[in-house]
Amino acid sequence: MISLIFFKGIIPYSHGNFEEIALLDLHGFHQIHIQLGHHPSHNNYIYKGEGLEGKQMKIGIVTEYYYPHLGGITENVHNFSIYAMRMGCSVTVITSHTKGEERISAPFEIIRIGRSFPVYGNDSIGRITLGIDLGKKLKRIFEEKKFHILHIHSPLTPTLPIISLRYANCPKVGTFHTYFESSRGYRLWNKYVQRMMHSLDGRIAVSKSCIDSLERYFRIPEYEIIPNGVNTEIFGKMNVKKEGKVILFIGRFDPRNNLHLVIQAFISIKKEIPSAKLYIIGYGYGESYYTGLVPESMRRDVIFLGGMNEERPYYYNLADVLCYPVDKASFGITLLEAMACGIPMVLSDITGFRQIVTNGKEALLVKPDVHEIKSAIVKILKDDALRKEMSENCLRKAREYSWESITKRILDYYERILLRKGIAVKG
Repeated sequence: MISLIFFKGIIPYSHGNFEEIALLDLHGFHQIHIQLGHHPSHNNYIYKGEGLEGKQMKIGIVTEYYYPHLGGITENVHNFSIYAMRMGCSVTVITSHTKGEERISAPFEIIRIGRSFPVYGNDSIGRITLGIDLGKKLKRIFEEKKFHILHIHSPLTPTLPIISLRYANCPKVGTFHTYFESSRGYRLWNKYVQRMMHSLDGRIAVSKSCIDSLERYFRIPEYEIIPNGVNTEIFGKMNVKKEGKVILFIGRFDPRNNLHLVIQAFISIKKEIPSAKLYIIGYGYGESYYTGLVPESMRRDVIFLGGMNEERPYYYNLADVLCYPVDKASFGITLLEAMACGIPMVLSDITGFRQIVTNGKEALLVKPDVHEIKSAIVKILKDDALRKEMSENCLRKAREYSWESITKRILDYYERILLRKGIAVKG
C-alpha cells in the first residue's frame, strides 16, 4: 500500500497490481487518481559495497525540513523520493521529530531523531534539530543502512546536515536551496565551512542564484544546477466553478514574502474590481498582524485558509492570478505549481524568478511596491485575452519541470559520482 502525505490526513487507496492514490479536496468537488506503477530500475548498473551488490541503488536523504513542515525543501525531498522509488531505487529519509508527525505516512522509510525547533534567519523561519547523541544516532543509522549515496539538503547548515557530513560512510551529495545577500556566519567560519564544502563528492544547486550567494564566500568545486520540479500528476488544469476574480497568495508568513504588500494592494484593487477576492494559504508567526491589516468591510473577501497542503491544486485552479512579491528566493516551487495549473502570476523581479519565467509571458515581474503590484494584478484581471495567453504559456513551461525528468537528472548525477568512486559498474 502506498500513501501520499497530506497536511490534514492520509488517504491510501490500492487497486489490483498497481498502487493508486485518491486525492480528495474537502469540498468534494473532484477526485484525482495517480498511478504509481512499479517501474524498472533506472539503468543497467550494478552497485557494489559490503553486502550490497545488486541493481538497486540505496539512497539516504538528510533534511531538516519534512512534513508536516511545508515548504520548498519538503516538496523536493518528498517528490524526488517517490519518483526515485518508481525508478527502482531504495530511499530512506532522515529528519527530526516534530508536532503532527503521527499524521504523516509515505511510501518510503522515514527515520526521525532529535526534535525540530524554529529559528529565525535570512528574513524567514528555519528549522534546526536538537537532541542527545545526534552524532551517535546518525553514525549508527549510516552503519546499519549501508547507503550507496547520501543526499544532504542545505549541507552547510545545522544541525543534521553538518553532523551527517562528519559521520557519512559513503559518497555525499549536497543540494543548496537558499539565496542570501550576506552571511556573518560564513564570514566568521569561512575556513571551516570551506572544508565542509570540499568534503562533498557532489554539489547540486536549484538555481544559479544559490551559487552566486555562495561564491561570495567560498571557492566552489564542481557543481550541477538541477532545478526543483513539479508533480504534474497532482498539479494541473481542473474544471472549477469560479465566482468573482480571485487573487491567490501561497507562502509562509515570513517578512521577506511581503504578504502585507499583497493585502494593501488588494484593498486598492477591491475599489476598482468589486468582485475581487483574496485567498491566502500559509502559516507562521504574526498572523494576527496580517489579519489586522484587512479593513472590517473587506473581511469576507480576504480568506485566510491556514497552512493546507492537500487542497492547493483546487485553489490554484480557483484563482485568476497568483501574487508572490517576495524579496528573496532562490527558486519558487510555488511558481511551478501555479504554472502547472495554468495560472498567470505577478511576481517580484528577482534573479531567482527571472531564471524560471519570462516577463510578459508566464508572469508580470514588478518591484515589491504596492502600486506596481496593484497595477499588474488589475491588468491581468481585466484583460481576458492576456490572461488566456499567459495561462497557455504557463502550461507549456511547466512541462519542462516534471519531477520525472528532474529525478532522472539527479540519478544520472549520482551515477557519475558512483562510477568515479568505483561503487557503480556497468551490469
